[in-house]
Amino acid sequence: MRDDLPSKGAQQPPPAAKEEEKACRVAAAWQRIEAWLGEHAPASHATLRPGASEEQLAVLESDLDVHLPEQLRALWRLNEGVAEGEGSVFMLDDWALMTLPRVSWAHRLHMDLQKEREEEEEYEPEEDLHWQPEWIPFCSFAVDDETYGLYLDGATGEVRKWYEGNEEHDSIADSLAAYLEQMADGLEHPSPAPAGAGLLRNRTLHWGVPILDEDAEVWKPLNG
Repeated sequence: MRDDLPSKGAQQPPPAAKEEEKACRVAAAWQRIEAWLGEHAPASHATLRPGASEEQLAVLESDLDVHLPEQLRALWRLNEGVAEGEGSVFMLDDWALMTLPRVSWAHRLHMDLQKEREEEEEYEPEEDLHWQPEWIPFCSFAVDDETYGLYLDGATGEVRKWYEGNEEHDSIADSLAAYLEQMADGLEHPSPAPAGAGLLRNRTLHWGVPILDEDAEVWKPLNG
């Protein structure tokens, strides 16, 4: 993983063959995750939406006006986000998988904010960079809350995090495939439960520590 923020236009898209290999890894990891949810966290599994059609992906690509990375296509072909409901925030580190309309809306919002910054008299490209066209969000704080989230950098293939007031865009994983594989491994082979480990409650999956201390006894560590 790298924490450096690439300059606009400095990176080229990953080679097609490598992207296809990562897309296959995405599909394999996601199928492991979905199977685990169905067996151990059915309430979270029930929030999964059906996969996106090629027409839906084409519409999104047109809306964003940028190439959709194969890694994201592979994920969305299997499940196009989650529906709102208990257990919908189950992605690694507690994120909700975004629907395509929410992806389009969040991307447009951040691009508008970037445009506003560029119109300011004291705008500095390196210091005031907020968003780039190839940054495509796929996870958010909640189904209807894009204050925080994860995006795939289409130029580097990395998964990065955004949130208000943070312009560092911390690197989370080298690729979407790596992020999902880490999640799948954590579900299938849970380690001792430190902060950040998986938890089960009311047939839902969560990550981290119990939300309320007084409810700690109803949270079950995955390795418990």
